[in-house]
Amino acid sequence: MSEEPLPDDTVHSALQKLFPEVPAEDLEPAAAWLGDKFGMTEYADLEGIKPMADAALSVVATDASVGRAAKQVLDTLLRRLAGLPAAFSPPPRGGEPPGSEHVRLAHAWRRPLRR
Repeated sequence: MSEEPLPDDTVHSALQKLFPEVPAEDLEPAAAWLGDKFGMTEYADLEGIKPMADAALSVVATDASVGRAAKQVLDTLLRRLAGLPAAFSPPPRGGEPPGSEHVRLAHAWRRPLRR
């Protein structure tokens, strides 16, 4: 089980705790995007994005400056905040196909966010 983020954790630190299986270099662009677009600096700031998580999903989906791995993290995070189902399907039985390294993100987000 991963460690839960604290309200005063930086966004990057919180993402590391929420997505322990994702390399830090994939989380840094996601944290930077949240800071640039929404002024988020701490985990507690995630509460403020909940009302606009749906709109933020559209923004991140069309933002060419965000890499694939960071988009997957952001998509999973924003869907969770918006109360939407995960966009990624679980891997088939018998193993994961190539390129599905972040499919597990959807499963990690079945627990509620805690402040």
